[in-house]
Amino acid sequence: MQAGVEVRPVPDVYPMGWERVLVREVLHKEYGGLPAEAGAIIGNASTAIAIAKAFEKGEAITQKNLTVSGECVKDPHNVCVPVGMPVSEIIEACGGYTQDTVRLISGGPMMGKTIVNDMFVVDRAMNALTVLQLQTMMRSHVYVVVNVVIIVQVVYRPVRITICIKSQ
Repeated sequence: MQAGVEVRPVPDVYPMGWERVLVREVLHKEYGGLPAEAGAIIGNASTAIAIAKAFEKGEAITQKNLTVSGECVKDPHNVCVPVGMPVSEIIEACGGYTQDTVRLISGGPMMGKTIVNDMFVVDRAMNALTVLQLQTMMRSHVYVVVNVVIIVQVVYRPVRITICIKSQ
């Protein structure tokens, strides 16, 4: 390895994959906008492979490894598909939906973006497709509250919150 570059293993605990948590746990630093402010570059395996292909072979990103998961897809899989492939074809290749109405999320359930139907294509940044049950409006509000609680816990460290509550 090159001098000044260090690879460190981290525990396999949620939300360890979130770049802010990685920087805080490994470097013991906080930052405002980008990890580079703390002297870090965060990348996943797919990004490292794409960078190597670009520099060594001059290849652009033409394929994506995509995790298709969730309770409403019949046969969840990890698939390698071309950039630009219609999501509807990927769902069909995974056996289709388990019910007529579903919620599609481009990305994972926490940070992904909800998409209204499967008439979109895989882009260079997409790494997951999550297929969940379409919830009623009431349940959607509960989901939002749960997300806020999770974000508060991640940002404000639940152990410290508990210690403060017990000390009062």
